[in-house]
Amino acid sequence: MSDEVISKDEKPAGWEGKEKIFDKKLTSQNSITISPLNGNRDEIYKLRIMGAAALTATPTIESNLSNNWQGDGYYFKDDAGYFIVDGDLSGKPKLGEGFTGGSAVNQLNIKAEFVLMKNIERSFRSDCSFRTPSYKGRSTLSAHHTGDYTTSLNYITINFGGPFTGRVILQRVSLD
Repeated sequence: MSDEVISKDEKPAGWEGKEKIFDKKLTSQNSITISPLNGNRDEIYKLRIMGAAALTATPTIESNLSNNWQGDGYYFKDDAGYFIVDGDLSGKPKLGEGFTGGSAVNQLNIKAEFVLMKNIERSFRSDCSFRTPSYKGRSTLSAHHTGDYTTSLNYITINFGGPFTGRVILQRVSLD
């Protein structure tokens, strides 16, 4: 019998895992800003939002990147079918579309990510599920920050579209 170790679960050279840079439970908050970030290298920021919001507007995300976002997407509501939508709002990427307004409480589960690669346009993608007492739906949206290959991501502001109660987690995955 040998004393040789079969597996040590070592990571390959250069491997970096997810770095949790923000994890907070919120109560009745309309927006939150997360900073300082350092998007000056190849990396992906992964955002998770889980909770409920009494929405009066579409949730959006803002950052120090200029409002040159262009995108598209779709949403599906079980009471109304599919809709093709614009993936940005005033040049800002949306976190979701099709959520009900008028202060209806939406149960939200949102996954979103920023991709920041050198010499490639910054990109954003979100996948959202939502439910109210009267319907449920899903929204998938994507956007590109047109013509910007170099600006570092320094902060993001999440505008929930109404009072939000739940948890927000932001992780960074370094690709350098």
